[in-house]
Amino acid sequence: MAGYKAHLATGMLIGGITTISVFIVLAIDILFSPFIFLAVIIGSFLPDLDSDTGMPVKMLFASLGMVAAIWAGYMLLDRVSDEPVKSIATIVGSYGAVYIILQRIFKKFTKHRGLFHSILALLIAMLTLNYLLLIFEFSLFESRLLSISLGVGYLGHLILDEVNSVINLSGIPFIPKKSLGSALKIVSKSSRVNMIAFMILGILIIMTYFQTST
Repeated sequence: MAGYKAHLATGMLIGGITTISVFIVLAIDILFSPFIFLAVIIGSFLPDLDSDTGMPVKMLFASLGMVAAIWAGYMLLDRVSDEPVKSIATIVGSYGAVYIILQRIFKKFTKHRGLFHSILALLIAMLTLNYLLLIFEFSLFESRLLSISLGVGYLGHLILDEVNSVINLSGIPFIPKKSLGSALKIVSKSSRVNMIAFMILGILIIMTYFQTST
């Protein structure tokens, strides 16, 4: 399995190539280009969210924790002056609940190189981003372009992990690793997980359809 630095370097390389290619071919606004680059980078880290010791999962829940804390602070804005201790405790507790408790639950129900290392998960990630961008009133062109960019980064990660399973960089003759075939697969090995994932995929397709038809 490729490490964090390898995925970062690969993500930046793919992101740069994708951004330049889209800028030249589609003649997009140069101010929009950084968003494409960022989408590829984020996509290149998403498959490792199921790694308990990986940096991506820590960064994800740290970010979600900050969002929860900011939201709690906003909701308690009028009460801070009256109940400062209670308000601060609520804000800190919101961050802790997400970063500690929610992260532990997530880790308990995920397995490294499970569903996240699959084409099915790639499609779910793309449709999720597309739907969220449409909610925030991005144009259909922009939402699809960024979603595809995320998918490019995601696929790049899967391919790099798979290549790393068959190529030995130490000069030793080709000896396939046990991880061969686990990084780039269509679906998970668990039928239950696949059923839930397909349900999520179907819901996202329906929600996206209604979002674009209104």
